[in-house]
Amino acid sequence: MMKLTKLMTLIPLVALGAACNGAGPTAPDNLAAPEMNSTYSTTKAVDASCKDITGVSLKRILPPQAGTILIQSSYTSFGSIRGCPAPAWTSVPVGALIRDVDPFRIRVDPAYKFVTVYATAANGAQGSIAIGSRTDADVAGCKDIMGVDLKRLLVPRRGVVIKATYVALGGVTAQCAAPVWSSDPKGALLLDLNPFKIHVAPQFTLVTVYAMAPNGVRGQIVIGR
Repeated sequence: MMKLTKLMTLIPLVALGAACNGAGPTAPDNLAAPEMNSTYSTTKAVDASCKDITGVSLKRILPPQAGTILIQSSYTSFGSIRGCPAPAWTSVPVGALIRDVDPFRIRVDPAYKFVTVYATAANGAQGSIAIGSRTDADVAGCKDIMGVDLKRLLVPRRGVVIKATYVALGGVTAQCAAPVWSSDPKGALLLDLNPFKIHVAPQFTLVTVYAMAPNGVRGQIVIGR
């Protein structure tokens, strides 16, 4: 009865997260070890409610008080996710996270200058965001990036080609490096001579492509149905 009560209180929050759909990655190559307890239930009902989640989007939002970093998560999906609980939060390094009253949010301890935050949905879909940068050039050139726009290009006889463009106030300097590409399922991407472009292997009929800027901002696009 206690599990059911907790699950019902999370339903409005899930609806809020879904309404804030944005660019959301899943399944990065390196997964963080579990750090914070999950709200997941082991019931088949929860598994069914989360099966349509295709990604978890993480973005940095302005907290009410200065000095802390607040991360907001939201789910992207092709169907209803009513009843799916909030994600499980982890970080690299471990111990950098502070709980928030909203289970779709997490705070980063200000003592950690460089940290990658992960949020994993009950069906295994995962998103991540990097806080801080260890490279001075990345800080100078990429700190103002607010989004990564992905578009499919029509390239005859070359299959599916995706181009990434950074979105930033005032533009992005030439110092900013090209994005890091990934996909779900893994192994669907073919490298291109232009680091801001990627090819999708023709044998993959349904794939989600992600591109992450050096400051941790990500974009995504779904190819096929």
